[in-house]
Amino acid sequence: MTDPATRPRSRLGAIPAAVLVVVAIWEIVATRCQATSVPGDDEWAAAARHVRTGYQPGDLIVFAPSWADPIGRLHLGDLIPLEMAGRMDAVRYGRIWELSMRGAFAPEVNGLSAMDYHAGPVEVRRYERAAPRVLFDLTATPSPGARIDLVEVAFEPHRCLVVPTPPMRPYLDNFLAALDTLPPGPQRERMLRVFDTLLPELAQARAVPKADRLGKRITVNQVPIGTELAIGLGIADVFTRRDERRPIALTLELTGQPQPPPLVAPIDEWVVSSVDFATPPPAPVDITFVLRWEANPGETTSTKQVCLAMESRT
Repeated sequence: MTDPATRPRSRLGAIPAAVLVVVAIWEIVATRCQATSVPGDDEWAAAARHVRTGYQPGDLIVFAPSWADPIGRLHLGDLIPLEMAGRMDAVRYGRIWELSMRGAFAPEVNGLSAMDYHAGPVEVRRYERAAPRVLFDLTATPSPGARIDLVEVAFEPHRCLVVPTPPMRPYLDNFLAALDTLPPGPQRERMLRVFDTLLPELAQARAVPKADRLGKRITVNQVPIGTELAIGLGIADVFTRRDERRPIALTLELTGQPQPPPLVAPIDEWVVSSVDFATPPPAPVDITFVLRWEANPGETTSTKQVCLAMESRT
């Protein structure tokens, strides 16, 4: 016969088991609801048809949440050229179509009010605003020592000027300057071989041109300046970022203008900043981009592939 004094204790012991059963049932129901709440191909096709009926050349198309981007491009990819997919930001676009689900909003439409709304499992909104005029686009201007390409930065496509940027080694500056004074010949080569053995990173540092030892320099001449100079910066190539995790810093030098604060791009981030001009310079100016990151003593590291974009707008 069960002792009446043990009955409350047995009931209390059953509570954790009951909680586990309730949680398991809730997980099953929640998973099922999540699966059925994702729009299918028919819902995406209906949203895409609505976009196509009002689309105008040059309209920007975005998707929310961001993981829905591949699905959206499956239905509207022919309206998204590579230049648009790899844009620096969305500021230059006056009309934006947003396709979203689960109440998400794309960051490109922050602060904007929808001019048109189409309800459904995939919601469609059209936004309009006054867009600036682009006076200069760096991705349309080839530069020596760099290439214009569409690359991956922060797990997104970006069209930019790709600049190979070796590490800076300030602790070797004086030593490199002394080596530069050695006359060429067999004695110099023997000395360099000895130093390269003692300092494995020395050969990499010597390969950097003298003009770039304090930072990789890219100069663009005769840039018309409007009311805003927008700059995008990031580090391309996920495998390089995996092996080398330090950020990249950018300094701007504008002829006859104050030097803006440095811009720093951490690993796995695409950073956009701007320099505003209340009174734009009356004539085009030369702009020099100085890219810099430092390696630690004793390290031999790979060259970073830096992605650089810039637009002058008004």
